[in-house]
Amino acid sequence: MFRFALRLLAGLLSPLALLLMGSIFWRFRLPFEINVSVAGVWLFTWIGLELAAAGKIPPVSSRWLTHLRYGPLAVLFVFVLVAAAYHVSMITHTQWQIRQYVHSGTPTDRDPPLEFYTGYQGWCGNAYPAAIYAYYGETAAEGFESPDPAIRARSLRVTIRVYDWMNGSSSGPYHRIFARALTDPDPGVRKIATDLRDELGPLR
Repeated sequence: MFRFALRLLAGLLSPLALLLMGSIFWRFRLPFEINVSVAGVWLFTWIGLELAAAGKIPPVSSRWLTHLRYGPLAVLFVFVLVAAAYHVSMITHTQWQIRQYVHSGTPTDRDPPLEFYTGYQGWCGNAYPAAIYAYYGETAAEGFESPDPAIRARSLRVTIRVYDWMNGSSSGPYHRIFARALTDPDPGVRKIATDLRDELGPLR
């Protein structure tokens, strides 16, 4: 009875797994009609073969039924694991690039030549800069504790770059770092902060 229930549950969930794989990840998203059609064909094929196997007419290979029952679930499981590993590795790599830039010899009067990965799959435009600030704000601000003014300047620049300007976030390191930069002993660091203040207005 348990094996029968497991097979039935797996067979019913497999079309849902196909729908998920074709819809939740934008980079691999299929048109809705194709998505539903594939899932429907899979479901009815599975039901037909299960009924044929139960009646033993015509003989149905158990291998086909195993693929239909468990194949999409197994692929979805692997797909989610690979996507999660890729997401974490890309964020870690971007954080490494930020640290490399902050401690490099790049002139401090240039904007950071960086691209920031988020992996955001949604439709809300406000969530994209929020994700960048959440993932990379603290990493960008790490260098501001350095006694080297050039490192502090680059850290300030990349902190400004990753700040969530669209939502005006009041959390995270940006406001703390910006306030300290205004009174920094190095004139180059102070200039970056005062130029931004003059452009955007006083710190709120």
